[in-house]
Amino acid sequence: GVGKTAMMKAAFERAGLKAMYFSASTLDPWVDLIGAPKPIAVRGTKTKKAHDILGLVRPQWVMDDDVDVIFFDELNRAPDKVLNAVMELIQFKSLNGHQLQKLKMVWGAINPSGEEDGYMVTELDPAQRDRFQVQIKVPFDVDEDYFKTIHGSQLGKALVSWWNDLAADDKLLVSPRRLD
Repeated sequence: GVGKTAMMKAAFERAGLKAMYFSASTLDPWVDLIGAPKPIAVRGTKTKKAHDILGLVRPQWVMDDDVDVIFFDELNRAPDKVLNAVMELIQFKSLNGHQLQKLKMVWGAINPSGEEDGYMVTELDPAQRDRFQVQIKVPFDVDEDYFKTIHGSQLGKALVSWWNDLAADDKLLVSPRRLD
């Protein structure tokens, strides 16, 4: 509820980067990332019989290969098979061996884990977490400058002041996004 996704999308836009956004919790690793298996007929030759091989029909965005950034939102809600595909993307900028030539970076946003945070998420595997070269903890707080810009100086300041005076438990009920 602090606007991680909006911040990242705005940063990519400001930097002039073409970004591909995925909600990791709803991804199908085969359909959305790696490709769907498909039999491909191979013609016979004088020395070999005709036969089928298993190939992949890849998503159009993979074949176009014109994405600078891939952003996985809610990464710690993703199924294990998605996390495995993301691991290869982070480390090698490839999907099942298919190199993405223009890909510059892979970003992931997660929510805090632990019972006290109340999010239904899993802890990222330490090996996966280690693959991300930069890790930024976004504070659960409201940004007064943002609220003044969006809602006007007086109202923005009043909203931030009201939120700051809330008890910690109440702040969880009125996230910065909800306050906005």
